Amino acid sequence: MSYYALQMGASKQELRLRFKELRAALSPNEVKMLSKDILDRLRKHPALSAAGCVFSYIAFGREVDTRPLLAELVAAGKLVVAPGKDRRLDSSRCFHFLGPHDPILTAEKPEIETPDTCDLLDLRDVDIFLVPGIVWDEAGYRIGFGGGYFDKILSKRRPDSLAIGLAYEFQVLPALHPDPWDQPVDYLVTEKRQFDTTSHRQAVKQDDDVIRL
Repeated sequence: MSYYALQMGASKQELRLRFKELRAALSPNEVKMLSKDILDRLRKHPALSAAGCVFSYIAFGREVDTRPLLAELVAAGKLVVAPGKDRRLDSSRCFHFLGPHDPILTAEKPEIETPDTCDLLDLRDVDIFLVPGIVWDEAGYRIGFGGGYFDKILSKRRPDSLAIGLAYEFQVLPALHPDPWDQPVDYLVTEKRQFDTTSHRQAVKQDDDVIRL
């Protein structure tokens, strides 16, 4: 059965479980090589060099590993922020600020520590958000772990900021069925392509408008 056929009648939870299995089947070497290709494509995005503040996930399991790029951004003097680990605190207020010699940038199994002081970041000051996902579609919608963390974060972003999803090509389906609270990204980058998802959302909207007519 094709991935597209699978998703047509599958629930979010079914897709989440299936694609977690597919991603878990990647070897560490495959993750390293694919992540390098994805980051190489991302480095070419003109908004990255202009950004003063970047918010990024830290890879968990077999996610695309952003850390080599984050180390470069920190060295370039940019403010680089990651989600905090301690979920007992308000996760929309408490974050981890990466430093030049931050252990999570080089650790084999990185552990994030949430700072004692919160409210040090206004999400409207973030220029670029790097977003993980388990399943994506070409309109920029995603299925994550189900906690809604990044949907909440992205709902607070500045309108002219940029949200970029990072994915392996096999994680990208033609279409999902987003819920009203789902927040799409503006660009999606895989090892094979980088594309603007806004045009896909506009095309879907036009199709819907035609059907309603």
